Amino acid sequence: MPYEYRRLTPAEREEVVRQRRQRGYPLHSPPHPFRESGAYLITAATYEHAPIVAPEARRSEFEGQLLGALQAAGVEMVG
Repeated sequence: MPYEYRRLTPAEREEVVRQRRQRGYPLHSPPHPFRESGAYLITAATYEHAPIVAPEARRSEFEGQLLGALQAAGVEMVG
């Protein structure tokens, strides 16, 4: 259920944050454990899915910069 946190009582919210801290999770997102090998799918969403990179040309520019940085770092990419 998206945005379930908003429906929680203040006490329930405090408990969620306490549990995340106790487990060492980021307070704002699901855990993203680092693994030495394997493949990663890079994806993203914004708060309430609001667009922040517009127009399409700007998104393409960002994609190019990201791919360039990954290539410069020696990251193997599969398309």
